[in-house]
Amino acid sequence: MKENVINLKEVRDKIGLTQKETADKLGISLRTYQRYELDGDGIDYKKLLEISKKLGVSMDKLTGAVAVGQNNIAVSGHNNTT
Repeated sequence: MKENVINLKEVRDKIGLTQKETADKLGISLRTYQRYELDGDGIDYKKLLEISKKLGVSMDKLTGAVAVGQNNIAVSGHNNTT
């Protein structure tokens, strides 16, 4: 699993939806959703924003990004200067 994979499964589990229910809510095929969940790197920014809105979660939650300081942001457990 890649370090920067989008947290779709975690978000989906917290919402209590199946993969099929989530795909339907997003208006995509089950197979496409499964690919997104397995390899979040394939999702472009516009699609990620759309997913965020439709699932009612922040982009930070989807990407695993959490602000840790004035000029720093932690992404998937790494501390990177912005």
